[in-house]
Amino acid sequence: MIDTLKPTLNVDLVASGTGEGSDPVKVNSSADPQKPVVPVMIYSNAELEEKQIKADSKGKTGIYRIINKETGESYVGSAVNLSRRFKTYYSPCSRKEVLSRSKSHILSALQKYGLSSFSLEILDYCDSSDLINREQYYIDLLKPQYNILKIAGSSIGKLHSDETKIKISKTLMGRHFSEVTKQKMSESRRGKILSEQTKNILRERWKDRVNPGSKLEVLNVETNETFTYSSSYKAAEALGCSAWNIRNYIKIKRIYKGKFLLNHSS
Repeated sequence: MIDTLKPTLNVDLVASGTGEGSDPVKVNSSADPQKPVVPVMIYSNAELEEKQIKADSKGKTGIYRIINKETGESYVGSAVNLSRRFKTYYSPCSRKEVLSRSKSHILSALQKYGLSSFSLEILDYCDSSDLINREQYYIDLLKPQYNILKIAGSSIGKLHSDETKIKISKTLMGRHFSEVTKQKMSESRRGKILSEQTKNILRERWKDRVNPGSKLEVLNVETNETFTYSSSYKAAEALGCSAWNIRNYIKIKRIYKGKFLLNHSS
C-alpha cells in the first residue's frame, strides 16, 4: 500500500522493506524542494517496527508523515526529538489523555484503526532552526487530511473540546498577575479601539466584580454563627477553597457547601 502513496523515483535503496516487520527502507534524499517527496526512511508497519522506529529516531530532529494504509489519509508533523514524539503515538494512555482534553484527528484514527494500519515516513532530518519551515513546506505540498493545524508551529485552527474550554476558563478565572505583567498587558492594549458591544460586556463584568479586599461575612446556617473576614482571600483560607469560589458564590447567591452563606460586610 505504501508504494501507491509515494512517487515512483529512481532512488538508491540501502535496504528493502517489502514485508511487514521487515527492516526500514533507507532512501537517498537529495531534498530538492522542486522534486517529488522522497522520504529518508520508510516503515511499512508502524506497529511491528516500533522498536526500530524509536531507535532510529532517538535524539533526531525532523519531519515525519503517518499514513493510513486503509484510507490513504495522512498526517505531517515535526519534532525536535522524534523518538519522544513517537512515544505519544505508541502509548494508549497518552493518546487517551490527549483526546480527553482536545481533538486530534491522527490520534483518533490511531485509536480506531490500530497502529498496524499505518505506515511511517521520515520525510526529512534537519536542524531545529529550520524545522518549522520544512514542516510548512511538506504541509503545503502533501495537504495531509489529518492535520487540524494548517500553519506549522502555531495554534491557528486548533480545536478544543468543550471540556477543555471549561478547564481553560476555570484556570484563567481568579488568576493573579504581577504588577510587571499587568503593566505589559496594559501597554499591549494601549490605543486599542473597542466596539460598543465589547464595552457594554466589560461594564457588566465590572459591575458584578467583587473586590477581593472587601470585608466578608460568613454565616453558618446550621449553627447560626457569623464570622467576619478582612478579605475574600482570608475567607477562602478559612473555608479551604479559592478566593474565586468565594466571589462566585456571592455573585450567584448560593450557599457554599450547603451551610455557608457568604455576603459583603456592611
